Amino acid sequence: SECRLGAAFGEGALHHIGTKGRTRPWANPAEAGEVACTASKMHSSGGYKATALAARPSEKARGLTADSPRGRLQVDLRAKRRLAPSHYALANAHNGDCAFALRSWELQGSDSPTGPWTTLKAHSGDASMAATKAAEASWALPASLGPFRAFRLQMTGPNAYGAGDSYHHIMSGGMEFLPRNGLIEILRLATC
Repeated sequence: SECRLGAAFGEGALHHIGTKGRTRPWANPAEAGEVACTASKMHSSGGYKATALAARPSEKARGLTADSPRGRLQVDLRAKRRLAPSHYALANAHNGDCAFALRSWELQGSDSPTGPWTTLKAHSGDASMAATKAAEASWALPASLGPFRAFRLQMTGPNAYGAGDSYHHIMSGGMEFLPRNGLIEILRLATC
């Protein structure tokens, strides 16, 4: 089932880390050094950054990977944090060609930023994410998986822009996770 998107981006684990448990104003946790965001390779033009994966949609962050059939964007919660999410949400970037909306990818989790990786949800031809600026979508995750330290989006097919061997870009304007155990788990994350 879908989560409420406002709740996902305003109440989730990355939001909690980015506000240090609501004790300070929001700061992108990747830009503040609280989590690490990496990519297979970012697009060479337009100032795109992997840190857009940890952004909130209101930041108008711009993340776009280079065209690669196995491209990926990843967030590492760091050594002392683990998360068992019940849902996850994604947002398109606010600018650029939003026809790059994801269609075929996997959300994967790992206890290490280098793997091995467990597929949490596989998407094939999933049109839940509208091909418009700042579009948001969310998905439920199986209750039997996790907790994990790192999460990544792994391309498995073309985005909404193309088909065949082209247009394997991952566009991101934010990602968020709702913890399976609610606020108790988020509070535990913040104390690590």
